[in-house]
Amino acid sequence: ICLQAMQADVLVYRDSSPAAKRKRRMKAYTTQDESEEMPETHALVKLEKRPNPNESGGRFRYKAVQQLQLTGTCLIWNVPNMGARFGNGSAKTVQRFIVPTAIATPVQPTRETPLGGWRLQPTWSNWAQDPQGFVEMFGGITMAFGKVIPAEQMQVIRWPHPLYVDDGCSPTG
Repeated sequence: ICLQAMQADVLVYRDSSPAAKRKRRMKAYTTQDESEEMPETHALVKLEKRPNPNESGGRFRYKAVQQLQLTGTCLIWNVPNMGARFGNGSAKTVQRFIVPTAIATPVQPTRETPLGGWRLQPTWSNWAQDPQGFVEMFGGITMAFGKVIPAEQMQVIRWPHPLYVDDGCSPTG
């Protein structure tokens, strides 16, 4: 399954034009898709093809599906560019990383993180350490070890758990 996700073609489409949306509201349905594929130069397309400096989009999707299949949960850290903001005040995502669920612990809301967050524990990840520090393959995640990532920066994808609402359930377990 991971290999299939890795090899998938990813296309990004622009939402329909405002005129098409108005027309769609007046009609009960439309028979034709009026969205258009976004150009390769668009920031969102680039982010899908290379989510961070250390991995391709294919490898990113492989790791996401791997976490989801093995643990029932996939954590994606959407790193914001605090300088570039959208019209609604939210920060633009400039990098994305898969965070292994084994090294992430949810934390309660605080004054600094009113929605809570996730603490990344390097001591729980002995495979990410070497005598000189951290191995290069772990890339941007190492800068967050020991810190709390605010909940609004963490995208959580889960297979539903039959008993625990805030947990994932692996289809293999």
